[in-house]
Amino acid sequence: TDKRSAAGSIRVGLTVGYDTLPPELETALLLMVSDQFAFRESGTAGMNTAAYKSSMRVDGLIANHRIWL
Repeated sequence: TDKRSAAGSIRVGLTVGYDTLPPELETALLLMVSDQFAFRESGTAGMNTAAYKSSMRVDGLIANHRIWL
């Protein structure tokens, strides 16, 4: 994980059920955040950003960590 900080940067904390987040889940998280940032203007006002479908790259990264109930 990159520990650099820059003026105007945002730090995000995440609590997960792992002592250390698996690298593929960290990559998927970074992809999801970057997608939301890149397409932040394309949504409709008031639309829930969770409604956007994740990319196939993200689905592939998290596939082995899903728990289906």
